[in-house]
Amino acid sequence: MVACEPVGTPFHTWQVVSTGKTSIAHKGMLHAGKVMVATAIEVLHNPDILEKAKIELIEQRNGEEYVSPIPPEEQRNY
Repeated sequence: MVACEPVGTPFHTWQVVSTGKTSIAHKGMLHAGKVMVATAIEVLHNPDILEKAKIELIEQRNGEEYVSPIPPEEQRNY
């Protein structure tokens, strides 16, 4: 998580929306993007990380499979 609004701002409110055009929000979003890119690069250089993440996800699901709430006839094949 990165800070994109002032501390204590409740999520899903007009206050969060109104801070979206501020320098705080822009800096936070740019930082989040850099962290995501750095993570992707790290995974590309170390494929073991991806395998460990897959194993961890399976363990955390505890046998539960994801069921999409979107009906099959509404899903597109991309």
